[in-house]
Amino acid sequence: MALIIVLVGVFLSVPRLAPRVPWLVGGLIGAAIAGLGTVTGGSVNPARQFGPAVFAEQFGFLASYATCLTGSALTAGVRIYRAS
Repeated sequence: MALIIVLVGVFLSVPRLAPRVPWLVGGLIGAAIAGLGTVTGGSVNPARQFGPAVFAEQFGFLASYATCLTGSALTAGVRIYRAS
């Protein structure tokens, strides 16, 4: 997901590439699902995977999802702090 975010930022900063952002995101999400689907159950969204993993007691990838959720929360906190 970090790669997608970085590439979207790069594409949006170049006016000639900006119209291609929807194709970029769709292609990268599709590639992530195809490449990681059998390992993660097709979930690319860590927030959506966290709850079912807890209830199913399948903690194999829960640490990576928890890291993503923590990073997202910290990023949001930094953005809010800088905005005020």
